[in-house]
Amino acid sequence: MKQLRRKIYNIFIIFIICIVPLIITPNRFDYYYQAKSYVIYTLCFFTSIPFLFEFDKNYFSNKAIYYTIFIYIFLLTLSTIFSINIGQSIFGKIYRYEGYLTLICYIIIFIIASSKYVFSKIHLVYLFLSSSIISIYGILQYLGYNIVKVDPIRAKWIKYVYSTIGNPNFLGSYLVLILPVSIYCFLKTKKILYLIITCLLYTTLLLTNTRSAWIGFAFSFLLLFIFSIKYKNNLKRLLFILVIIFSITSILNFYKNNTLIKRFDSIVSDAKNASIKSTKSEYSGSTRIFIWKRTLKLIQNSPLIGYGPDTFDIAFMKNYKKDVNRFIGNLIIDKAHNEYLQIAYASGIPSLITYLLFLILVIRNAFKNINKNILIIPLLCSISGYLIQSFFNISVVSVAPVFWAFLGILCSFSKVKEFH
Repeated sequence: MKQLRRKIYNIFIIFIICIVPLIITPNRFDYYYQAKSYVIYTLCFFTSIPFLFEFDKNYFSNKAIYYTIFIYIFLLTLSTIFSINIGQSIFGKIYRYEGYLTLICYIIIFIIASSKYVFSKIHLVYLFLSSSIISIYGILQYLGYNIVKVDPIRAKWIKYVYSTIGNPNFLGSYLVLILPVSIYCFLKTKKILYLIITCLLYTTLLLTNTRSAWIGFAFSFLLLFIFSIKYKNNLKRLLFILVIIFSITSILNFYKNNTLIKRFDSIVSDAKNASIKSTKSEYSGSTRIFIWKRTLKLIQNSPLIGYGPDTFDIAFMKNYKKDVNRFIGNLIIDKAHNEYLQIAYASGIPSLITYLLFLILVIRNAFKNINKNILIIPLLCSISGYLIQSFFNISVVSVAPVFWAFLGILCSFSKVKEFH
């Protein structure tokens, strides 16, 4: 019976990581997000039942991590109760679905992964099969072949690469999570298959044209490089990967008439514009500065409990609709385009502090246990890259479950010996 339950928990985690990102429901009003959220609700509900029945406090070896996550749940609950729109806070905004229920599901995913997940090499096969399908589909989209009929929202998107994830930015954040794992597998095994998968994922990452994801991946690769130097291991192979990365970037840049280089350059120019107090700075980073400045003002008006999960569009458009129309156009801004500001807006500054403390504890615990289990290294790189790109991106049901599962697995790896 114990082995059966363990299999159930492993299947749950693998389904979250490998199947949920693949889900598309064509011919519905929402192809990419609603069905994923429903699947997450269902999986979390049915998997939580056996977990609660066999609950044991000894599951939680590092209690400080779980204390912070339970405080975070309490603060999320408080912000939902006092939300400016309690219904939307519970179920989430249409096309987003990151309300209270979804956020609690993310935490359930983390808790089950951290306390019950057991690694097996076959899980890597599932991960790379899933991510390869997603990448190949994305590349086909760039080439003009869309397997699924395009929905009305994306009908005018030309050479946009969003695959089954629903948006280039979100696909970029997904690839930031997976790439360090494929690179590390090549470093450890020298298998050409992992090199091919890495090239496939990296090519798709470039085609997303997502600067935040590029920055996140650069950080995760740098971290992997530092680990290789520190442990004097696999440095030559990592340098070989670096040569491959530069080669793919150069070839794609030539094919795209230097648009990649121009996109890279815009990172620097936007950073300069953001530092200048002028109207031009409002447009830096795809108008992110415009949104961030006004989000900070909203946070100042409700710093303790926020406005409620997934209600950003209500408060922002109520206060800044004229500014949006003047600077951006006839659009509805429904996210802060910065995960950390989004948390502070939705559930208050104490909630953000608690969330950051939780992340710090998880990452610190992982660093302390690298010598015990070197499989921590790729996950640390993945999560670090994701957290960096989160400064410029948003959490979505296509990717966030994978991130929370990775966080949980990182905790699991931090308390067991290395698998062979």
